[in-house]
Amino acid sequence: MDSRKIWFVVHHQDLFDVDKNLIGFKRESQRDELSVGDIVIYYRTGIKQFMGVYKITSKGYCLNRNFKNLEGDEYPHQCRLELLTDRIKHFYPTKDSSLSFHAEWVKSGWGRRYQQVFQATYEDLVRIVADASQFKDLLQKPEQEQSLKEDVDLQAQISTDKVKDISDTLQCPDNKINFLEEYKLPHNIYLNTKSFLCKSEYSFLNWREVYFFDDKKSSIQFLSERLIPEVRYPTKKPLLLLFSNPHPQSVKDGMLHTPNFPGGQRLFWGPLSDAGFCTLPSQATPESYRRHFLNVLYSTNFQLYFDCLYSFPTNKDPKQLKDIFGVYFNTNIIPQSNKRIQETLSKVKVNSIICFNKDVFEKLTKKTAKGYCNELNNGKLIKGQINNISVYLTYPTGYRYSSDPYNSKVQSLINIRNDIRR
Repeated sequence: MDSRKIWFVVHHQDLFDVDKNLIGFKRESQRDELSVGDIVIYYRTGIKQFMGVYKITSKGYCLNRNFKNLEGDEYPHQCRLELLTDRIKHFYPTKDSSLSFHAEWVKSGWGRRYQQVFQATYEDLVRIVADASQFKDLLQKPEQEQSLKEDVDLQAQISTDKVKDISDTLQCPDNKINFLEEYKLPHNIYLNTKSFLCKSEYSFLNWREVYFFDDKKSSIQFLSERLIPEVRYPTKKPLLLLFSNPHPQSVKDGMLHTPNFPGGQRLFWGPLSDAGFCTLPSQATPESYRRHFLNVLYSTNFQLYFDCLYSFPTNKDPKQLKDIFGVYFNTNIIPQSNKRIQETLSKVKVNSIICFNKDVFEKLTKKTAKGYCNELNNGKLIKGQINNISVYLTYPTGYRYSSDPYNSKVQSLINIRNDIRR
């Protein structure tokens, strides 16, 4: 019965009333111990009682942004739960030393020393719930295999012919933005990744044209994007705008930061133009923007290149990538991404890079940027280097937390522009 794990999770008493089907942690490492399909014995502090036994259905960052205790403490690293049973027969867990996790729980100060997660056993379930027999089949059957069987009609396998059709489309002269990439995954990671993408609350199935699964090869093929003008203008300063990863909608539309996406023009293109890096086409459509920036039709002193550190598209926080791929993100995706960006820098030979994501800036420059938004709000220039190339950090494209976020973004970009011109 070790196909999936059982966990005893200690949770703040206030959070059950905020969202009883969610658990959250201040430390990402605590959540990372848990996997989709694992069983959770939910213990609520304050009343000192088990609230039920649950199954983890998804993991993510800020699945519920209002998940805070009454003192305002946030628990952003979260797992969505499905209640399996709340028929509890055990009412004095603090006094029962026969529970497998009891000694470690006591040693941790009853979960107060930044430890909320303790491994439990099937025998613990037998002691805690009225009928533990319901968990036998569940514990023996891997969640990912069951999920894939349920998802067979949701996402068809990619065929050789379909890959060829996609490749032909990418060779079209009108499409110099999108490219096809493939991750060949260990089988268990592939199953978990496919389950996450097909069933998560992030609704990846809204972009079926972007993701393609091959169960036989345990691989995921996906479309990504970058914009590298083919013609180099020697009178213009070459500048790379570097983002974390694409949004699947812009990949589908064939242009980065799709201007017809709700608020898209104001979030990114407006500040970039007002800061003097480019002019904008008269029509706010993906086609006109693609033509405008591929052919460098803007009348400024800069030639802009656009790329992302990570190729895989997600529709929310880029931290989703770690939730989707688990350990594969650190062991494979990060090294692949670093290599690809080095190849881009070697090809385009830019003098400066502007990063729109703190983690991207830190990975490139090896400098920490903690509290960078406050520094930007105070007019400070945040700058580092890679390969003798100046690297700047500005606000994320979706930043909206100052009194005037639009002008804050414009002013930060103006400060960078002035420094580049020196």
